[in-house]
Amino acid sequence: MPFVATNPATGEVIARFDALDASEIDALLTQAHRAFTEWRTTPFAHRSLLMHRAAELLEGEVPVVAEMMTREMGKTFAAAKGEVSKCAMTMRYFADRGHQVVPSASLLLDDPTLLFVNAGMVPFKPYFLGEAPAPYPRATSVQKVVRTLDIEEVGKTTRHASFFQMAGNFSFGDYFKEGAIPLAWELLTTPVADGG
Repeated sequence: MPFVATNPATGEVIARFDALDASEIDALLTQAHRAFTEWRTTPFAHRSLLMHRAAELLEGEVPVVAEMMTREMGKTFAAAKGEVSKCAMTMRYFADRGHQVVPSASLLLDDPTLLFVNAGMVPFKPYFLGEAPAPYPRATSVQKVVRTLDIEEVGKTTRHASFFQMAGNFSFGDYFKEGAIPLAWELLTTPVADGG
């Protein structure tokens, strides 16, 4: 059965995606694991350069990505453009400060307490709960999330969305509030022209 993406404001069908069979899913998982293994051994300086390039590419495609967000999430175009720019800036900021940039995890994780990923920290739960050692001391991500608590308000306002992306930074024993507060303060108070 295909997955259908619709514009929440108009009901217009934007795209249809065919379901993948088990062998196609296995091939994609193998490819993702191979890429992760290579990325994990890439020196920080090179990863930082790549994340800066990714931020530049994202910034170069602001209108295209914003249009997609407007159609798929019902955001205003202005709000979507601002969100794309903020994601690029956040990636660049934390990559410069020693955080491993972690790609968004799937919305469906092997977590019996959740139907969908509903917060940026969910993929990191095993590290916070001590169920697995963190593979890096610091991380930043722009995680896809789904929330349904206020689903009846979606489409009525620009601030309610069931699907969105959550940018965040995380530490696994490397820093706590004493370290997080200065990072947040610097990010919020430094002019954009100076990297804030």
